[in-house]
Amino acid sequence: SEDLEHNARAALVDRSGDLWLGEPSGVDRRGPTEDTSFEAPEQLRNGVRAILQARDGTIWVGAKQGLSHIDPTAAAGFVGVSDPDLTEVLCLLEDPGRGCLWVGAQRGLARVEQGAVTWLTRDDGLAAGSVRALWLEPDGDLWVGTYGGGLCRVSEDGIGHITVADGLADGFLASILADDLGRLWLSSNRGPFAVELAELEAFLDGELEAVRSCSFSADEGAREANGGNQNAGWRAPDGTLWFANIDGVTLVRPDLLPIDEPAPRPRIESLEVSDERAVVARFTALGFTSPARLRVQHRLVGGTGRWVDADTDRELRLSYLPPGDYTLEVRARNGFGDWSPVVRRSFEVPARLHESPVFFFGILMLVGLGIFAFAEVRIRRAHDRAERLQRLHDQRDEAE
Repeated sequence: SEDLEHNARAALVDRSGDLWLGEPSGVDRRGPTEDTSFEAPEQLRNGVRAILQARDGTIWVGAKQGLSHIDPTAAAGFVGVSDPDLTEVLCLLEDPGRGCLWVGAQRGLARVEQGAVTWLTRDDGLAAGSVRALWLEPDGDLWVGTYGGGLCRVSEDGIGHITVADGLADGFLASILADDLGRLWLSSNRGPFAVELAELEAFLDGELEAVRSCSFSADEGAREANGGNQNAGWRAPDGTLWFANIDGVTLVRPDLLPIDEPAPRPRIESLEVSDERAVVARFTALGFTSPARLRVQHRLVGGTGRWVDADTDRELRLSYLPPGDYTLEVRARNGFGDWSPVVRRSFEVPARLHESPVFFFGILMLVGLGIFAFAEVRIRRAHDRAERLQRLHDQRDEAE
């Protein structure tokens, strides 16, 4: 209707079924029979980004200029939390186990408990970037999605950090939702992608080298996330996941997605070694799946020996390799499926004459001969000098 066209940037459906909207003038509550408007103070207008209902029924409002809760009995309707740094609020989450409220903001992550505010920032190990998404595990671990810094876990053991280099499909996160299959769904600038929660925990506990991400293509409906507001993602009672994107909404049914597909077949198409010892290898993986879910890795046995994710060009370029024997290995998989069998191609980078063992041995022989000749000359000179001194000594004795 026309009265809802107010550029609402935050929304909440409370436990009674009423709809709360963060609008330019403040916060509106819309029920089946009655609507109530709470006009925000001047500093909170046009800046409401998050609305949350706590277990005790309190409605919390996060805005550009601070954090407040709505008190219908107060004159202004809003009662603020006194902290000058608590600005640019983007998301809220109640933590019943700790008895606190977590606040994601442009500056970092804040913990609000009985009016006291404690900050966690980069100095405490939190990833860089604003905090746009929060999700709480039943055991109390808090997962934090940042814009640009990836995913963090806040637990009793401290703060753990997972980035794109560790296997995340993207580090610009807007929301975090969980399905019934043990996976976290993260909406991002590359669209929503899934990660096994057990793998995230195992990686942070030092039991895995990397995590697996399952991405989707634009043809499958994945779109860039529209975040920075709550809620940028929402889970329906039937398990459907809803994600706000730049074009509208993306719906995900985790139980219907083919994310455990059979492994594709990798293939090394070409491998060339130039006279300057530059190496160019091209490879691919054949499978009937979306390219967004196809993950290809390569490693060079005899070189670094580490598995490296291939880019979309499916190409390895090295400007220089020392002489020696090498083996290029390639593997691939779809989504959360198993890795394919490894395909290999061995090659040699030949040594130039001055790098060969024969040349090196020859240099050693020449150096050895030079040292021997030099020593021989020194010995002969010393011997000749000794003979001259003996002759002079004998002549002096005869003269006397």
